[in-house]
Amino acid sequence: MQIRLISRQLSNFRLFPMLTTAHSHPHYLRKSTWAIGMATLLLAFSACKKNKPLDAGNETHADEQAQIVVSVKQNNLGTKQSSLLATASKSPIHWQPWNSRVFENAKQDHKTVFAVIGSGHEPETVALLEQLNQSLPTCKILNSHHINVIIDSSHDPAMEFLTSSLCLASREYIQGPPLLIWFSYNGHPISWRSAHTHSNTNISELISTMSRTIHRMWKDDAEYVLNNSKLDFNKRWSALIHNGANKWNSQLPSQAIRQISSYYDPTSNNIDKIGRLSAARYVNLLIKASTSGAVTKSQQLRYGGIARISAQSTLIYGLIDPLDGGVYDGVQRTSLSLPIFAKSLKTQALSMAALYNLYQLTEDEIYLKSADDIKAYTEKSLRQSSGDYSQGIVYQKNNTAGNQCTWTLEELETALTEEELRVCKYAFDIRGLGNVPLIDDTDRNYFRENTLTWKTTRAKLAKKTNFDRNQLNTLLESIVKKLGKIRADRGPMIFRENLCSSKSLSLYTSALITAYRATGDESHLKDALRVIEHIKDNFTGESGWLHESSFYGKLSSTKASATTHALICNAALDIHECTANPSYLQMARDIHTQMGNKLSGEVEYPLHEYDFSLFPTQYHVAHSHTIPNINNFSSWVLAWSNSKRILKYDDDQYLRKQMLALENSLSKQANLPAIMLVDYLTTYFTLENTKVYHHGEANDGLHTTAIRRPCQIIIMSKNTHPDLNEKVPKGSAAVVYRGKLVGVTSQASELRNWLK
Repeated sequence: MQIRLISRQLSNFRLFPMLTTAHSHPHYLRKSTWAIGMATLLLAFSACKKNKPLDAGNETHADEQAQIVVSVKQNNLGTKQSSLLATASKSPIHWQPWNSRVFENAKQDHKTVFAVIGSGHEPETVALLEQLNQSLPTCKILNSHHINVIIDSSHDPAMEFLTSSLCLASREYIQGPPLLIWFSYNGHPISWRSAHTHSNTNISELISTMSRTIHRMWKDDAEYVLNNSKLDFNKRWSALIHNGANKWNSQLPSQAIRQISSYYDPTSNNIDKIGRLSAARYVNLLIKASTSGAVTKSQQLRYGGIARISAQSTLIYGLIDPLDGGVYDGVQRTSLSLPIFAKSLKTQALSMAALYNLYQLTEDEIYLKSADDIKAYTEKSLRQSSGDYSQGIVYQKNNTAGNQCTWTLEELETALTEEELRVCKYAFDIRGLGNVPLIDDTDRNYFRENTLTWKTTRAKLAKKTNFDRNQLNTLLESIVKKLGKIRADRGPMIFRENLCSSKSLSLYTSALITAYRATGDESHLKDALRVIEHIKDNFTGESGWLHESSFYGKLSSTKASATTHALICNAALDIHECTANPSYLQMARDIHTQMGNKLSGEVEYPLHEYDFSLFPTQYHVAHSHTIPNINNFSSWVLAWSNSKRILKYDDDQYLRKQMLALENSLSKQANLPAIMLVDYLTTYFTLENTKVYHHGEANDGLHTTAIRRPCQIIIMSKNTHPDLNEKVPKGSAAVVYRGKLVGVTSQASELRNWLK
């Protein structure tokens, strides 16, 4: 009975999933599944005959009492890399920083490596490390059996590609960090599991059991583990880099957007099947599709309608924290009733962009107010005095007793007046047994607990409670003030990730430009210029490389990825469209060129994601673009888009060659599920939008009119656009829709009519 239970608990771990009979060891897995194999392992270990060690001259390495080098007999994380690593530096586990020495030490000590890949703005990572610290037996096992590593995916974002590739290999839903991985000292994954802590499962016990199991297998036959982990790695890697065999289908974008729009659930008014992914990214995609000439008029109306309803359901109500403000990063399971109790800068930026885009499209004040509120929260809670922005915050007690974001009915009855309680009950669906649905809380972690997520609109709430708008607003303000104070008095609750990401800052810059275009408010443009100048001044190393992040103003050692280069380039191009300042066009060219020079690859893979010269393991995911990762942006797509935008100004042959290479490589990804093509589709529909070629001064009537509408703006000069120069005299603007010239005008009113 006990073995059955252990086997069931371990069924989510993966161990050599691609083993074949030819390479299977007679004592171990043969053709069986992992769940059965683990039960067999636990029974068979005692009966296994002693196998010859890998190196007969180093038999002491196989002994459990192997000598440990002094350098790894203590926690060596230090406090200068990120908030997550600084916090973990106080752990009794002998955590080591992520570098090549980890595997050198592991080989020297004949040990395996245990790694936790997580992020400081992921509640599950914070909760997992807390659990491990509180279990001294687990700490002892980890210190005895492994070299232990914490990898901050915000600091080393390349590891997110490893996370997604292993999930895909296991046919699991891609959930992102935290991920648990056991490596051989050669850097090949032995076993892994996604470690989201939304169930009653004691993760520290599972880690202990798994660590003991792997240690005994390693001790019994290290050669088997080394050989088969390498074999599995090679097979999995080969499958991943050849996953795009299909040819490009010109109908793919329209087919894919139709599929994604079909995820819309009219019952919940939400886009289903996106799980933990940012709702804002999907709203933005639908907005771009609704204004693109690449779809029919009826499809435009449908996609725009879904975008508006979904934005209201998620970004205006469902995912908003009513006490502190800001947008939660997503949902833990399926329901908006159980959000992820964390708010990242990336989520705030994407949400702002979606809402300002909707305001630009509809002129509905509800989107403007919500977007302004998110910006205010970002500036108040995430901006630091140095000019940096925190990567995000986490409400630490995620799904445990005493969660600072949950409330019992009794607590609310004590804190609020009768009228306030009535409003609170209707607004958030407060119940005595709790308001988290059983489907999202099968283990009843939230029994009798209520989350404060909006279940209705303010208009419906006023009608339900019989309060007029002024009375309702007064009561809501009082509720927020009272409950906010109580939450603050509950003690330390926020884990702040003070790591500042250049990638997130570039997204925020583009969101601020979207705000400026939607409102005409110069303060948004001023803020965008401030942020991009901060990126330029503070994220460039001595070698000229852009860097991925900084921690309290000190640059990380991780050089910027291709994605980060592309996002900063995109932000600079966005600013250039709005200011006509040539320095930002030059900045975009320089960053794009730097990316190409430093990260260019071979013909089949024209752009590598990272500089892997110092990457600690063989699993360097140099061709990470071929690994579908729906939690991240695609650098190939972004670089392709930036190439096309820059080529509007300069028909550079090298740039054109790069664009065509990227286009060819992207065409091989046609067999990916639609949900993994969000970045490509958003970019595609943006590029297929109406184009305004402006031949005039910044902020003249034509330029101002174009800025306020959803269109691309190309700033003309005498040296660009030879095909249009004669048709578009200075002081005029040309409109191109679906590749056809609509007309040329010098009148702002006429341009406005064309852009409706």
